Amino acid sequence: MVNPLLVLTDYTYLFILIVLRYAGLFIVTPILSSGAYPRRMKAAAAFWLAVATAPVIANSYEVVFPDHPLLVAGDVLRELSIGLVIGFLVLLIFSSIQLAGQVIDIKMGFLIVNVFDPVSDVQGPVTGQLKNILASILFLTINGHLMLIRALYSTYNTLPPGEMIIAQQGWQLFFRAAGDIFIIAFMIALPVVGTIFMTDIIFGFLARSIPQINIFIVGLPFKILIGVLILLLSTTMFMQYFVGLFENAFSQIAEMIEYISP
Repeated sequence: MVNPLLVLTDYTYLFILIVLRYAGLFIVTPILSSGAYPRRMKAAAAFWLAVATAPVIANSYEVVFPDHPLLVAGDVLRELSIGLVIGFLVLLIFSSIQLAGQVIDIKMGFLIVNVFDPVSDVQGPVTGQLKNILASILFLTINGHLMLIRALYSTYNTLPPGEMIIAQQGWQLFFRAAGDIFIIAFMIALPVVGTIFMTDIIFGFLARSIPQINIFIVGLPFKILIGVLILLLSTTMFMQYFVGLFENAFSQIAEMIEYISP
């Protein structure tokens, strides 16, 4: 005869593992992990997503409560890691945007001015904050948060709770995506940085030709004007580029899911 207490323990353990997989997504994913939302709200979101997912998973997989604490700790870390990996690939995009804003602020003279970023709960550059706000609005507009949740749910089709092995190709994809943060930041900052660089060259010729002009006093506000103007003119291009970055991130997530196997 099956012990009802053991069955209840196994189902409870399965439910906890499902909650942890969703919780990993809410820990690192931009917007979803924002400090602007109370922690209880994020915990409740992970809980109710698990409530909707658990009945389906319980019919497909059978999870037995381990008899050793180390095995329990291993299952907990594995489930958290799945959500963390998926959320981290999106976090890299927002981090590259923040880095690009910092580079732009260096050239425009805004580096000493920082504002509070409610997404990451840290002080950030003004331009980086502006681009992060635009990227966040765009991310929500294309239902990126729902696509992430759907991607995490799709992992249950091939990866039972409590089991995870990342293949070598998965680690290569992960580190390649982390390394691309500098390339993405350079591409985002290039229009403004390149224009200001040409402006510096022109002011250099003026300083040699007309020594009476105080280039520092004249050049700093002019570079700010040029930088703001280029930012305004290139907003549409930036938005299109951000869409491409998010699409690439979602394709990387789908590829990473293929490399995660039981």
